[in-house]
Amino acid sequence: MKRMIKALSKPNTLKAAAVVLAILIAAGLVFGNIQVLAEGEELPYDGEFGPCEIVKSIKGVSFYPASKLKVLTADEAAEAGVPEGYKGHVLSLGEGESIGATFDFTGCGINVYSIRSIVIRFYVESTPEDITEGDTHYPEIRIPYPKLTDTWVTRYDVSSKTDKWTALSIYPDGTNITTQAKNVKNSDNALMCIADEDGFLEAFEVFVRRHGGKGAFYIDSITINRDYNDRKGPDITYNDEDSIKLPKGSEIILDVSAYDYIEQRNTPVKFKWEDGTVLEEDGYPAIGTKAALIVYSADGFGNTSEIRINAEVVPEDKVPPDITFKTDNFKAVAGTIPQIRGTVTDDIRVVNVEYEWQEGALDGLGRLNTGTFELKISARDSSGNVAEKTVTVTAGGPEMLAGVTVTDDIAK
Repeated sequence: MKRMIKALSKPNTLKAAAVVLAILIAAGLVFGNIQVLAEGEELPYDGEFGPCEIVKSIKGVSFYPASKLKVLTADEAAEAGVPEGYKGHVLSLGEGESIGATFDFTGCGINVYSIRSIVIRFYVESTPEDITEGDTHYPEIRIPYPKLTDTWVTRYDVSSKTDKWTALSIYPDGTNITTQAKNVKNSDNALMCIADEDGFLEAFEVFVRRHGGKGAFYIDSITINRDYNDRKGPDITYNDEDSIKLPKGSEIILDVSAYDYIEQRNTPVKFKWEDGTVLEEDGYPAIGTKAALIVYSADGFGNTSEIRINAEVVPEDKVPPDITFKTDNFKAVAGTIPQIRGTVTDDIRVVNVEYEWQEGALDGLGRLNTGTFELKISARDSSGNVAEKTVTVTAGGPEMLAGVTVTDDIAK
């Protein structure tokens, strides 16, 4: 699908963050106290899983087998000797050189483009093996990139922050996120490194890495600060026909894109048939059906925009595009930029045309070298049918064009 960005309007000014998702520690190995809170409101605790408006449970497991995850109520934390300063429930991870917990947000529907910051509040106990001077400092709080063991979302030096409750904040602009993590998904929003391809927050591990000591590690909350949801959906740009034909079961490929000017990004474009359309097993209506195809896109909060396109379902297309040239042998002057183009047509829709020159045909500036070369043209339609054609181009001095007619820089 082509991505076409056009400036349709100016972005609105964002208000200060006021919506907070606070994840406090519940009982067992499951974290479930997730609610949207008003300013100053306390999150209640209500049983093993706690109240949860977004997902039934947040899992607390670890990649590190030495972790001994245990959730303590405030009273239990006091009895266990957890250092003072915690708020509510506390996740105790035992003692170890590398210990941590995974917080799984998959399915929660939290889009990172709606997040202003993620704040992790923790306590790291000091040990004699800590390194606080020189170029190497330990301990560190680390968040590894999902499914990669040698790439870090963040490596946060806490060698001078041990023996006290401390907060680590990570931001969409890359603050406290490593450069290598930001580059993994090549996104302007650094939090995409812990999100799926559509921008929804996934699971990530929070752990402490020491040099050799085995001290205690506690986490008492993760807070996700989000923006106000006072937005409209993305702007959708459509540059195709008002009425289209869709071959039965084919891939839907249209010249359409969506852009959100507040989040400053292209948003995913999806398709669905209008309500009431009877669909068959392949997800298409019966052949001959005329119905509206809905093109829609959503921002980080789920605000949606859509357009309607008139569509007719036609039989499966097995006819490839047609590629024609007035000749199969062209002549051209070396040192010029070739403008050779054929005519490509299709019974339904052409979606891609590519021109591939034989190696050595062009110099570094795209100009023809002297000699005879092949130019290969391939075209693909919306059903995936492909046609190819090869023509020959001979390039030389100006005498090459003697006795020929030149039109649009093409010798015929």
